[in-house]
Amino acid sequence: WEGTAFDHGLVARGFDLIGAHTALDCAACHGPPPGFEPLFAPVDQNDCLTCHQADYDGAHAGAGFPTTCLTCHDADDWQDAVFEHATASNGFALVGAHEALPCAACHAPPPGFEPLFSPVDQDDCVTCHQADYDQQHTGTGFPTQCIACHNTNTWPDVNFDHASVANGFRLLGAHQTLDCLACHAPPPDFTPLFDPAGDQDCLTCHQADYDQQHAADGFPFECIACHNTNTWQGATFDHAGASGGFPLLGAHETLPCSACHAPPPDFSPLFNPADANDCLTCHQPDFQQAHGGQGYPTTCLTCHNTTDWQQTTFDHDNDFFPIFSGKHAGEWPSCATCHTDPDDFNVFTCLVCHEHRQDRMDDKHQDVPGYVYESNACYACHPTGEKD
Repeated sequence: WEGTAFDHGLVARGFDLIGAHTALDCAACHGPPPGFEPLFAPVDQNDCLTCHQADYDGAHAGAGFPTTCLTCHDADDWQDAVFEHATASNGFALVGAHEALPCAACHAPPPGFEPLFSPVDQDDCVTCHQADYDQQHTGTGFPTQCIACHNTNTWPDVNFDHASVANGFRLLGAHQTLDCLACHAPPPDFTPLFDPAGDQDCLTCHQADYDQQHAADGFPFECIACHNTNTWQGATFDHAGASGGFPLLGAHETLPCSACHAPPPDFSPLFNPADANDCLTCHQPDFQQAHGGQGYPTTCLTCHNTTDWQQTTFDHDNDFFPIFSGKHAGEWPSCATCHTDPDDFNVFTCLVCHEHRQDRMDDKHQDVPGYVYESNACYACHPTGEKD
């Protein structure tokens, strides 16, 4: 008895109960039983207005909207309206900011809704936006292909791909804020004033800057080896990369190139240090002036630093042996007194000053384990130079 099947379309001349109609009470569209007389007389399944005149009037009264409700609405939800503008306007889709515009922004009042503009297609912006173009670009000769720079979301949000129209020349760094006339002739042609090979070819445009800074000094033309696209000032040069690993440290950073190099254009090195720690090759005169004939080692960085040649840091008393204090103060004329090998200051002797007889020392140290008559052994037991 349960589970009845009633074909509404069959008894209602083709009017099927679809979408939201399937859940309606019979009384929504029919009189009371037993007659069930229809309250409305739609022509067919798509004649919504006959039943929904009140809904139409509530939403569109006086707006002149068409009465073909299914163009925007569906049978499932009256509120969920969708209108395909592109279909009704020969392909002009409502994209970006156009979606939120009132119809009156582009159409005459209903019922006709005649278009106020007649764009050729979706990309023909200027037909509708001639006033915007004139306000922003009047007399500038800018092209009217608006979407080359603008987008459909917001008119002020401009994005212009200079590289695509300039054979790959990107607007990098400070170039992004330049006025077009800095590099181009006036519109409408915008003919380039320069013809760089690419966005790494600085000299073609910046010949005057080069001449002002480097005239006749022979600097290379690869500007970006030192400069960058953000500011012409504040050049940075990677000396280590160009010299096989010799970085400009400390006082070397402020030296003129001519201090270590021949005049341009070659800039041939005047010295040939083995590496960044080989000070003597360049500073031989300094070494001779300060240490000539004294037997000092040539490992300059043991005492000196790269910031100031005069500022030495070497504490023989605390780090090695007290020669400037205690009993050894003033007892030696030069480093070579104790360090007999000028190439290796690890070699030293105590026996030049201490004329000990070996047989006597052997006798005095016969009870000392590991005793050897040799300077390193002396230092091992007498690290401060004291007898005990």
